[in-house]
Amino acid sequence: NIVNVEISENSAGADGGGAQFFSYSNPSLSNVTIANNSARNAGGIGIILSNPNLENVTIKGNSASESGGGVWIRWLSNPSLENIIITENTAVQGGGIQCISDVFPILINVTIAGNSATQGGGIHCKNNSNPNLLNSILWNNLPQEIYFQDDSDPDSITISFSDIQGGESGILTNNNGIVNWLEGNIDA
Repeated sequence: NIVNVEISENSAGADGGGAQFFSYSNPSLSNVTIANNSARNAGGIGIILSNPNLENVTIKGNSASESGGGVWIRWLSNPSLENIIITENTAVQGGGIQCISDVFPILINVTIAGNSATQGGGIHCKNNSNPNLLNSILWNNLPQEIYFQDDSDPDSITISFSDIQGGESGILTNNNGIVNWLEGNIDA
């Protein structure tokens, strides 16, 4: 378990500027701040072939020159993120979060705000990514809150009791996936 820690001002030439969990490492992070880190992919934190539990974590001001400014979730990973703030992160794809290749993250009480990217300022989905959002907020992410890559396997997202700027219109699917827009969602 990683508890009461700040990971900041680090850089990686490849992946995982702040931290990276790889190949079935499934730690728990609680009361952690991951800030001002940089990398090619996973500026803040990389999750690859792993299922960590993150709770009460702030991921802020990280950057990736390619994908996953804040969080990079890849390859059969099913992390649980609860009470998370993801803000002011940047990347080419997935300023806040990039989900890629058969991932099923669960996001509960997650705020993704003020992130930017060329594609998917808030969440970028590619190659059968299937995030599930509950009681979460996506706001002021540029240029889109949620973006599905158009040249990969279809994606899906399930959203309930969440506040999404622009509502369903804040999600750009590129006709490559399904938005399960369930009850309790607002745009306010």
